[in-house]
Amino acid sequence: LTILLSITISSISYPELTCNEKHNVFEQLNKLGLSIDRTAMQPRKITNTIKHSTDSSSALQSLTHQYQTHEICRIKEHLNDIHSGREMIIDGRSFTCQLKLLDYALKVHENNEFVPREHIQQGRDKFAAHQKAIAVQQRVISKEFEGPSL
Repeated sequence: LTILLSITISSISYPELTCNEKHNVFEQLNKLGLSIDRTAMQPRKITNTIKHSTDSSSALQSLTHQYQTHEICRIKEHLNDIHSGREMIIDGRSFTCQLKLLDYALKVHENNEFVPREHIQQGRDKFAAHQKAIAVQQRVISKEFEGPSL
């Protein structure tokens, strides 16, 4: 990915170069490239995005969107696996609880500005509220089955 980014940078016109420097596009592309390198994103898809982008800024925007989509899909797959009763091993840690997995994802990506943390946090909050509602409902049902106390 770094080589592709270098090729993209070398083919930029002077006005675009000045604008990109002003908005730190190259620095952002480099940071994003390092994040993408740690994933299993398809290199062909990344290459096509860079080739078909009209400028560096649009390449950054498209690659960021692809990276975020990839991360969300990966988290959803892990959550579905846990829901199906499978244990997930991520970074050497075992997860059998969806909420703990979401907490871990937020913690691990705490400093990654490209991960859609707000989206993950919203999903985590909804899931926690749902889990709490289920727990309350189960307590109500269990009290109903206890019958009158003697």
